[in-house]
Amino acid sequence: MLLQDNIGYYFTIKELQDRFRVSRSTILRLIESKKLLSIKLGRQVRIPET
Repeated sequence: MLLQDNIGYYFTIKELQDRFRVSRSTILRLIESKKLLSIKLGRQVRIPET
């Protein structure tokens, strides 16, 4: 298995806001409550597609 086979798509908070039509604070609240998996890359937050 190649490393690139494991790499999926990661959404930004803005992309999820547009997709689900919710506010930024709703996304952040879901991340803080562990209901939404996220990865922090420096100051950026990414949410995996799965």
